[in-house]
Amino acid sequence: TWIDVLTIGTPAFLLTLMTAPVPKQTMDRFFSDVFEFAVTTGLVIALVSLLVYANFSLFQDRAESYGRTAALSVIVLLGLYVVYRVTKAERLADAPRVQRLGVWAIIGSALVLHALAVYWATLRDFLGMVSLDADSWLTIAAAFSVGAVILHRVLKNDFWKRA
Repeated sequence: TWIDVLTIGTPAFLLTLMTAPVPKQTMDRFFSDVFEFAVTTGLVIALVSLLVYANFSLFQDRAESYGRTAALSVIVLLGLYVVYRVTKAERLADAPRVQRLGVWAIIGSALVLHALAVYWATLRDFLGMVSLDADSWLTIAAAFSVGAVILHRVLKNDFWKRA
């Protein structure tokens, strides 16, 4: 799906290629840590995107495809925010330049691709999206901001301080 391409599969693949092999990792809490991260982050993103969808589909009396496109935009933005948060080590000043630039290239290219998907007719029609107006982007930006604050709080908990 479009979300997988922009926020999950491609970033994970490219980040894996950019990261040096780790000699030994502990597997003690691997499953529970990954499960906790995925469920918590997924629930926050799902809730925020559902609220955006409901706002456009129910309260603003827009077509269903408009609500889907707006919700998808929020999912992409929040997914990229998660990519940003989990790549802290790759963005540090002492990380190799290729890694720092790679993270920003992943995030930047995903934003450009999503903008193309919303506004370039061929890709938009292929993905079943609609063009969004400026007012809609204000609503999306507000929802993204709320979601990012919640994710920031969630990702700062003890889960990220272990190690």
